[in-house]
Amino acid sequence: MERSELSKGTTQQGSETLASRRAGWFWGSIVVAFLAGQILIGVAAFVLANNDPTVAVVPGYHERASLWDNSAELRQQSRELGWTVKYEQSSAGQGSTLRCRLADAKGASVTDASGQLTLFHHARANAPIVVSLKDATNGFDLRQVGLWQVEILLDAKHDGLHFFDSQVVNIRGGS
Repeated sequence: MERSELSKGTTQQGSETLASRRAGWFWGSIVVAFLAGQILIGVAAFVLANNDPTVAVVPGYHERASLWDNSAELRQQSRELGWTVKYEQSSAGQGSTLRCRLADAKGASVTDASGQLTLFHHARANAPIVVSLKDATNGFDLRQVGLWQVEILLDAKHDGLHFFDSQVVNIRGGS
């Protein structure tokens, strides 16, 4: 074999090897880029899921669920008392003022009870607001419009029973 033919073969093999290497780097880089993109998407989803205040579990939900029998007894006591609770709102500005009206079985205002209201906006269940009964009857401001879960737990001073009520209240903004 002549020397020129030998060098031609080596040059041809060298260019094929170089092209093969370039193709390997190109396609390997694409695979690595897709894997890196998948990792970035996973990290972004993790950060969004853990920092979004609208995705939340109601505080104390598990304890309340495990004490369901106590809750059923509390609801029975509430029915025995015959009390009713109504929420009145007056709009002003961006939110509303919410007042709690508590009445006994005869329709008279209940004044000898103590307790509190716990409220949370449906979009912010992890940020409950606790209000005393006195503040609830005088009225308190809610800035965020929308659906609120309002739970009231009271002690009836005259007979030692407890009153519990849970309602969804739609807070409308001012007009």
